[in-house]
Amino acid sequence: MTTNNSILNKVLNIKREEQNSVYLLLLQTFFLGIFIAVFEISATGLFINAYGETMLSQAFLVSGIIGFILTALYFKLHDKFKFSTIIVLNFLLITILTLLLRVSFFFSDNEYLIFIVL
Repeated sequence: MTTNNSILNKVLNIKREEQNSVYLLLLQTFFLGIFIAVFEISATGLFINAYGETMLSQAFLVSGIIGFILTALYFKLHDKFKFSTIIVLNFLLITILTLLLRVSFFFSDNEYLIFIVL
């Protein structure tokens, strides 16, 4: 084990048997952060090109309200279903919505699709 790993292990209180899982989780989190940053910049750029800066605040407001509603729905589902079921349903929903948006962008130039992405 290198010095950097032992320092990281001490700071994060990682046990030897947890190292692989924790390092993979840290790596996943790092790449997920990069993905979110690139996605957000791209979506915001597309939105500004289609609607201009004046509509950006309204889009963020609508996005926040929808996020609040989805979070409330998630907590209600959490009381009724097992966590593993919710994860699978969440994955399926995200996959289906992503495919629908991709197909919609391929067949349509409708500017409202960009509003949905942001």
